[in-house]
Amino acid sequence: VVFVPNYNVSVAEILIPGSELSQHISTAGMEASGTSNMKFALNGCLIIGTLDGANVEIREEIGEENFFLFGATADEVPHLRKERENGLFMPDPRFEEAKQFIRSGAFGNYDYNPLLESLEGNSGYGRGDYFLVGHDFPTYMDAQARVDEAYKDRKRWIKMSILSTSGSGKFSSDRTISQYAKEIWNIEECCVPQLRYPTVTPLLRCLRRRNSHSLSPRPSRTSRRSVSRSSSCKRGCSREVDLRLGDGVPHAQLGVALGVLHHKHDAFRRTTPISLPESIPLLGSSLVQISTSLSFRPLELRPATSFLPDKKRDRLA
Repeated sequence: VVFVPNYNVSVAEILIPGSELSQHISTAGMEASGTSNMKFALNGCLIIGTLDGANVEIREEIGEENFFLFGATADEVPHLRKERENGLFMPDPRFEEAKQFIRSGAFGNYDYNPLLESLEGNSGYGRGDYFLVGHDFPTYMDAQARVDEAYKDRKRWIKMSILSTSGSGKFSSDRTISQYAKEIWNIEECCVPQLRYPTVTPLLRCLRRRNSHSLSPRPSRTSRRSVSRSSSCKRGCSREVDLRLGDGVPHAQLGVALGVLHHKHDAFRRTTPISLPESIPLLGSSLVQISTSLSFRPLELRPATSFLPDKKRDRLA
């Protein structure tokens, strides 16, 4: 067990994408409704948890077979607490063994009594296992056994991971904001002028300023057909423009955002080619051109077939 101190968004950006199983184990009905379970699901991490908070919706969206469920339901909780008060609860031997293991000092010589005593007794302040840990423990152990079995089958685990991500679209900020606007805020969408090309995620990896008068590319693996242009401004300085996209760019997000590159300089009056990795096709083309001017208008994107090999240009035609 490793405790990560000072957990924040920056730490989460590292931990969440690298996680394979995330535990969200609050007692059903307590509505511990954080959003971290959504982030884990969107990043392909599988979840073991109770039917509490956003777990309920996540399980509905990604499918019951892709969620490791355990514990009581919210409807069962009041009845189970009443049984505990009446002394009808019989703890699972594995639960008693776990408590004894903690008391043994295996995790260090600390005072665990306040924690353990809250799980014992039938009623009273700080006692009686209000959160039903003892009741949910056996089903939790069974769920962990299912996790072990699923993890041994790598194809099955990867399939569950992919379905977890693909089924989590409901939890995107776009859908959330749109629904809030319609159902809560009662506001209408504002029409804007239609662009010639759809705006996509900006993926330019380029233009690191070498000094006040030149631009150089950031090192990256690119196509051997990368092209650079140099031009001079009215002040006599020169700028080298070599716009590149690194390998490994997600196919679904491959593109350049309209309006992402505006620079008040004569060097950008000319059309500048951008090289894309050969391994990722873009409508049969490996190159795209952009052009802009000093008027800060949106960039125009168009296929640069003139930069393609003859075979690929013929196939595109």
